[in-house]
Amino acid sequence: MDDIFSMVFTSREKNPLILDDDDIFAPLLGSWDTEYSDDKRSNIKGEWHFSRALDGMAVADVFICPSRQERLFNQQEDGEWGITIRMYDRKTRSYDMTYVCQHHTKRLTAKKEGDRIVCFDHESGR
Repeated sequence: MDDIFSMVFTSREKNPLILDDDDIFAPLLGSWDTEYSDDKRSNIKGEWHFSRALDGMAVADVFICPSRQERLFNQQEDGEWGITIRMYDRKTRSYDMTYVCQHHTKRLTAKKEGDRIVCFDHESGR
């Protein structure tokens, strides 16, 4: 079953319905080492994995902090695994995004403005 889920969820290529100019998350595809800092802690090693998904119409990511390796010797009580799905909307040339983790769910819209990716938070209106 795991192999079937991975096979039907992930995609090797973007869907041709996504305009090249709108393929704004392509530079993030792959796996990344991260470091997280806040008021209480600094430099917690994490990992972030991006893939095309859902027939190439989406970009999905999994964020893990602390990383799986870091958790072996530095388990954090408030560690997080989260997932984001960014589904392309051809009509608006933007992405409908949903981020889910154990503490909350957030809904955003992302769009290219110049050379930046701008996200609109539906909850706060910004």
